[in-house]
Amino acid sequence: MHSNRYTIIFTMLITMVLAFVLSSVYSSLEEQTERNFQADIKKNILSSLGFVPDENTSWTTENVEAIFKNSVISFVVDKNGDIVEGMLPEDIDPKIDNDVYPIYKKTTNGKTEGFAIPIS
Repeated sequence: MHSNRYTIIFTMLITMVLAFVLSSVYSSLEEQTERNFQADIKKNILSSLGFVPDENTSWTTENVEAIFKNSVISFVVDKNGDIVEGMLPEDIDPKIDNDVYPIYKKTTNGKTEGFAIPIS
């Protein structure tokens, strides 16, 4: 059998190697995780605006981005309902910006068909 010293050193070494591997994987996937998080938010907004995925096309990140870009106009309003120029909904930090709100407008062929106002 091995001594206690060998067991402790082996355990520490394996722990350090696995910690390094885990942190490397996390770092490499961090950008993709953020992209998926943003796509999920946009998917929820599209769903609230009445968009549904086709039978032929699933809601992949690329499809969600394309639909959002082509059919949704996003802007920010202040507490008085005035549009805040130069600010996008992505720029809002809920911890700091308590007086501005994101608005998403569904348009088809230049015609407004609905609005989405996130509440959280």
